[in-house]
Amino acid sequence: ADSDVDLLLVAETGLPFPLRNREFEHLLDIIPALDVLVYTPENFRQLTTAPAAGFWRSVTASLRRVV
Repeated sequence: ADSDVDLLLVAETGLPFPLRNREFEHLLDIIPALDVLVYTPENFRQLTTAPAAGFWRSVTASLRRVV
């Protein structure tokens, strides 16, 4: 109840990171406590093949692919 859902989307985009989630704001109508994080395929590959401590360690440990 005191947490949110982090939804990581991998998509081709030329937008800077802070603006990428705007295309997916409609998802907040479904899940209000949602953090939408949009990465390019290259960003995501780099972050998940050499993950840092903290957030990315947690992500790679609990990652679930949804198509």
